[in-house]
Amino acid sequence: MSDAPESTTAESKPEPAEERDYAIVIFKVAAYGFIACFGLLAIAWVVFRVGVPSPARVCDHKMELALKEAEGSSSPAVQNMLDRLRDHCVEDKRRRIQLRGQVAYWKYARCVLSSETFADSELC
Repeated sequence: MSDAPESTTAESKPEPAEERDYAIVIFKVAAYGFIACFGLLAIAWVVFRVGVPSPARVCDHKMELALKEAEGSSSPAVQNMLDRLRDHCVEDKRRRIQLRGQVAYWKYARCVLSSETFADSELC
């Protein structure tokens, strides 16, 4: 038995199974990142452009609900409410988009369009 240290000049090469090709790993990570970013952008486009109801559509729905509830009565108070609603609705919705942003308006518009009564739409 010799007390001599093992040869340090001979480097051990890793086995081919242990060797990693980092270029492929980096390419895969970049591809998955690109796909994720593109997917998020596509979802955002659908939500913000396609899925957001127009202020006119929201106002039309509110008018339909108000007219449905006011069908039997023709009092001056009801007519006054309908006139005010008709005059200021679209402007109010556009102002709501500017002040609160697209996401808040989208939630509000979805709530209004899914409501069955005028009182429910006012709670949104």
